Amino acid sequence: MAEKGEAGEKIEVYLELKLLADIGLVGLPNAGKSTFLSVVSNARPEIADYPFTTLSPNLGVVDVGKSSLLIADIPGLIEGASEGKGLGGEFLRHIERTSVLVHLIDVYCDNVATSYKTIQAELKNYKLDLSNKPQVVALTKTEGLGAAALAEPMKVLKKLVPKGTKVIAISSQSKKGLNEIIKTLDKMVKAAHKSQAKAQKKEESKMPVFRLSNTEGAWKVEKVAGGFKISGSKIEKFARRTDFENEHGVRRLRNIMKKMGIDHELRRHKVEHGDIISFKGMSETITY
Repeated sequence: MAEKGEAGEKIEVYLELKLLADIGLVGLPNAGKSTFLSVVSNARPEIADYPFTTLSPNLGVVDVGKSSLLIADIPGLIEGASEGKGLGGEFLRHIERTSVLVHLIDVYCDNVATSYKTIQAELKNYKLDLSNKPQVVALTKTEGLGAAALAEPMKVLKKLVPKGTKVIAISSQSKKGLNEIIKTLDKMVKAAHKSQAKAQKKEESKMPVFRLSNTEGAWKVEKVAGGFKISGSKIEKFARRTDFENEHGVRRLRNIMKKMGIDHELRRHKVEHGDIISFKGMSETITY
């Protein structure tokens, strides 16, 4: 969006919109993110057997008991995405506001360790370190594979992930492991929200509170029958010192009222010529 500055020069203005979701799905292209989202939620993303099927983030809602989770399918990332390579660079920003990440890894990829490290590196190298977000690692497309076939890739991933990170083998096609991962994510999101609320409250408690220690200059304009009444210790003091029989004294009081902003406030209240202006605790008045 372009706007013109005061001197007529062209100024480019950019508005950056970021998704606000509970969970972000990340992984290499064709890791099964869109399929997972379509099975567990109400989303209907485009699904095809080729990389970069998803060209823009998709959102889906998953009902979990009385609550729900909002999941964002982030288009496939590649090595160098944090530096703007591929499609991932412009979509990493959407992960900033998610509470939990699900890192999906295709069980049939050449090397599950390399796949894991590639995405984690891009998350870490982004302008904000996204690798510190709570994560679940999901080994996808495991339908038809027994415990023996899954043992090695699961073992490799469990050694790589940070302590406490859950690794789950899932299949969107057969729905294997989906209940487990959704329940896990529900608990993690609730814990993340609680932690975020606590951190926000702590930050707010640290914010300095500024109080006006000297309120002598404060004043108030009040609409009364026949005109307006002005109160405030400073303006009352000036009014008491004014000789209302002296034209110069009254003019000086009017100038003081103008400098203090009282005159502007009177006009804001639609004061009219001829209205009577009185001062708290005094019988003397002036005419506007």
